[in-house]
Amino acid sequence: ERPLVVGPSGSIDVTGYSRLVVTGIPGAIALRTGDGPDVRFEARLLDDRTKPRSVAVWARGRAIEITPDPASPSDPALVEVIVPPNLDVAARISKSRIQVNGLYSDLEIDATDTEIQVYGVQGSATLRVRGGTFKLQGASGDVAVDTTPARGELNQISGGLDLSATDSEVTVSIINGVFGFDVTG
Repeated sequence: ERPLVVGPSGSIDVTGYSRLVVTGIPGAIALRTGDGPDVRFEARLLDDRTKPRSVAVWARGRAIEITPDPASPSDPALVEVIVPPNLDVAARISKSRIQVNGLYSDLEIDATDTEIQVYGVQGSATLRVRGGTFKLQGASGDVAVDTTPARGELNQISGGLDLSATDSEVTVSIINGVFGFDVTG
């Protein structure tokens, strides 16, 4: 299997794809919605943002996946991704930071020992957090959060909220939908 693109920046036509997946990027990820039909990305070293950092972009079924470049060192990177409005987004990361701003589609984050910040999701949002911190502010769809252990904050959720927290500290405010919870520890 060969990647569609390997490099520090690029643009991918996502016609026929329904999902963007960001997997295993060490460092920091910044995702936001753009107005174009393509996924655009730029990656730089986290410690020296003047230096490019190569990533690989793969076609996997109906998903586009961004991963570290298998041939480059695993130095932490800052990867900025601009997503078309109709593309769902998923991230599978560990020991990183991720910030999502103004997403019009569904979001799924599966993270370990990660700092998560999400501001404005029009679709549904699912967060699975094992260690680390999270903040989700402004979601108009349903939200599901499963934490073991983590600290977090949930604000301004218009849809339903399903919260399962084990050995976690979660602050919840301004929920306009149905709120279900399971708290252990």
